[in-house]
Amino acid sequence: MRLKRLLVPSDFSKISLAALNDAVVLATHSKLDLYHLHVVDNQKQVDKARTELKIISNKILAEHNVEVKNLVRIGEFMKSIGDVACEIEADLVIMGTHGLKGMQWFTGSNAMRILANCKAPILISQQSRDSLVQLIVVPLDSRLETRQKLDVSIKLAAAYQARIHLLIKRDKDSLPTDKVNRMIKQVADYISDHNVKYSLDYTENSITPNVLLDFAYKVGADLITIINYQEEVYTELFGVSREQELISNKYHIPVLCVNAKKTTEIITTY
Repeated sequence: MRLKRLLVPSDFSKISLAALNDAVVLATHSKLDLYHLHVVDNQKQVDKARTELKIISNKILAEHNVEVKNLVRIGEFMKSIGDVACEIEADLVIMGTHGLKGMQWFTGSNAMRILANCKAPILISQQSRDSLVQLIVVPLDSRLETRQKLDVSIKLAAAYQARIHLLIKRDKDSLPTDKVNRMIKQVADYISDHNVKYSLDYTENSITPNVLLDFAYKVGADLITIINYQEEVYTELFGVSREQELISNKYHIPVLCVNAKKTTEIITTY
């Protein structure tokens, strides 16, 4: 199980090109196909877009020895991302956001619209990073769907040679419940089977955005993986009103959003 195809949609803005740089960093350390997508409104804009994409891909090839496959599509930006992700069978989409300051390339609600139209997980970052991801925080509870975050987290951890740090909610008892204990063992075995290192922490509190973000910052996380349970809005443990708080968090920690699948669609059991 590994990453094979990576899609980076771009409007050629500084923040979207920063996301492309993140993808290049990943591509230099893991063999994968990297696609750079630009969406235009009409046919007249296609040639100009292709020229701009070619300039960027040539520079990346010269500086990083990474080949970028350029794509131009005509249509609505947010829907086109999901369509192209399905077309190329992307394992991951990387996008950038300006956060809460200034003009945003996309808002939290638009990010969720893109996620609703895209089967592939989406990694959303606020700034470019030149270093590799070393620690991925994955919050877990006893629900089966929440563990679907593990597959893509494991893929990224393997690509980066990173460690997964689990944050697990337990009851107020001194020890986790038997159900949580069984879940922890199953998850630990699953991660270990893929030769990925892991560590874990418990919390007796609900995993709210602030709890998750403060924890991730405290342990030095380079990425947080969350799950979207609904097709139109992100809920998980947090509620739609707080989606922007996670995506545009004050610590600038990138967030990986994964759409939940129905449990009957899951092949892997834990």
